Formats: sequence, C-alpha cells, structure tokens
Amino acid sequence: MPRSPSMVPGAYQDTYLVLDDLGRLGRVWRETAEEDANHEALIRDLLDDQYSRPSASSPLTSPRAGPAT
Repeated sequence: MPRSPSMVPGAYQDTYLVLDDLGRLGRVWRETAEEDANHEALIRDLLDDQYSRPSASSPLTSPRAGPAT
C-alpha cells in the first residue's frame, strides 16, 4: 500500500505523545509544545512526574528527507 504524503511538509522529526490517566476524568492525550514533543523531553517529563498516571506513549515517526544525521 502506498504511503500518504506528510500532512506537514518539511517536518522531519519524531513526535512523542503520552496517554495520561486522569482517574474519574478519563484518559487524555496530553498536549505539549512542539519543541517538547521529542524523546529527550518525554523522558525528562516522565522522570519529573509531569503526568498523573501515564498509560501509554506513542511515537509518531515522520518520513525523513535523507539519512538521519
């Protein structure tokens, strides 16, 4: 099956989302600033207890223009 073109042309970075369990309020995908949606920031936020009860983490991988540097 052919891949769909990127919805954001030129955005070649991996983005990480966290599913946070807020108890009676339910589970939500936490929003974050663009510069904080990377692997390093995700680990830092998990270690700093920035999430109530993280249930899942989901990487969204963008197609790369060329070899990763």
